Amino acid sequence: MISDLHSDSALPRLNYQSEQSLIDQIARHYRSRILDQTFKPGTRLPTCLEIGRLIKIAPQTVDRAFDILAREKLVYRRRAVGTMVGLPTPSHPVTKIPKRSPNRKPGRSTVRMIVSRASLLDPEAHLLVVDYLNGFIEGFNVRRCKFEIAYLPPKQTTLEFLHSLQSAGHLQALINMHLEQEATDFLIQQKIPMVCINQDLTRHHVPSVLADSVRGYTEAWSHAHALEHTRVAFLGFQNPLSDRQYECAAGREIARISLPMEMLLIPEHSPTPQSLAAFLTGCLGTFQPLRWPTLIFVQTDHLAIQLLAALTTLGISVPRQISVIGFDDSPAAKNCHPGLTTIAKPRAQMAFAASQLLVDLLERRPGTNNHLQVFPLGLVERETCAPAMKAAKT
Repeated sequence: MISDLHSDSALPRLNYQSEQSLIDQIARHYRSRILDQTFKPGTRLPTCLEIGRLIKIAPQTVDRAFDILAREKLVYRRRAVGTMVGLPTPSHPVTKIPKRSPNRKPGRSTVRMIVSRASLLDPEAHLLVVDYLNGFIEGFNVRRCKFEIAYLPPKQTTLEFLHSLQSAGHLQALINMHLEQEATDFLIQQKIPMVCINQDLTRHHVPSVLADSVRGYTEAWSHAHALEHTRVAFLGFQNPLSDRQYECAAGREIARISLPMEMLLIPEHSPTPQSLAAFLTGCLGTFQPLRWPTLIFVQTDHLAIQLLAALTTLGISVPRQISVIGFDDSPAAKNCHPGLTTIAKPRAQMAFAASQLLVDLLERRPGTNNHLQVFPLGLVERETCAPAMKAAKT
C-alpha cells in the first residue's frame, strides 16, 4: 500500500557528502527495492512532491530519478496513473499520447505570468506571490520549460499589455492568476494556451487549479464549535469581488453549525490599528464579554494582524477574551505574537500543479483542456484561538 511506502525504511537516505549525485542515489534506492521485490510490479510509488516533502528535497530531483528508472523500464509513468513499478499491462491501460511534430522542440514555448509591480510593493502581497513563484519555478524546471515573469508597465491596462505581447510574438502560453475579466475573455477568444489559478474556467476548456476554501472554513467552524464559541463574527472588506465571507458562511452550513455570523465589513482597504479599533467600537460598543463576539474570522492574515493590534489598543486580551482566525497562512502569521491561527492555502503546491498542467496542454496530452485540480485547505492551530470560556473571562 502507498502508506507503507512512506515509512522511514522505504524512503531513500541521502548522503550529501557522497560523490554520487542525489538523483543517482534516489534512483539506486528505488532500483534496489524494485529488483529485490520489496516494491512489487503494479505498486504505485509516492509522488515526487510527497517524497520531496518527506526527505526535504526539491521534487524535480525525485522526478529525474524516476525518469532514469523509466528509461531502464523498471517503472512506467503516466498522468492520472502515477509512477508504477513494472511495465504496463492490460490491467493498467495506457492512453497513447500523440507524438511531437518533428520540427517541435521540447521547451520551445515560453510560459509567462503577468505581475503588476504595484502588488510587489506591498510586502504582504509580495510574500504571497513569491510562494506561487517558487512553485512555478520548480514545476517548470521539472518539465524543462522556460518560465518568465512579465511585469505590467505603468499606465497600461492588462488587456493593452496582452495585445503588445501578442504583436511581438511573446504570447505563447500564460499563467492566468487574478487577471481582469476582459483580459481573460481576450485570452480565451485568441485560444492562448493557459492555466487559470483560483478561478474555474474549465467550461471554456481552460485547465484550472482551485483552493477549496469552503473545506478550510468547515474545519475551522468545527474547531470553533468544539471550543464552545457562541457568538462569531466575520471581519472583512466591503469588496463585492471577494467571496471569502460567503465561503465562511458555506463552511458553517456544511459543518452544521447553527450559530449566526455577524458581518463586520470595513470600508477602507488599509486600516490602521487605531482606525480599526474605532470601527469595532462603533459597531459593537464599548467592550463587554456578552456584547462582543468570542471569535472573529478575518478575511486575510494581514487584516487579522491589524486586528490583533487594534484589540491590544482597546485592552482586549487575545485569546483569553477574544479568539481570532485568519486566512492564507502567510509568513507574517507564523512570526507575529501571538502566533496567528489561520486557514492555510497551499500556494506553492497549487503553482506546481498549474505548471504541470500547462506543459501537458502544450504537449497536447488528452483530457488536459477540461482538467480541474482542487486543493483542500486546512486549519493551522497556533495561539490566537482558545476555548470560549477563557475568551469570555474578564
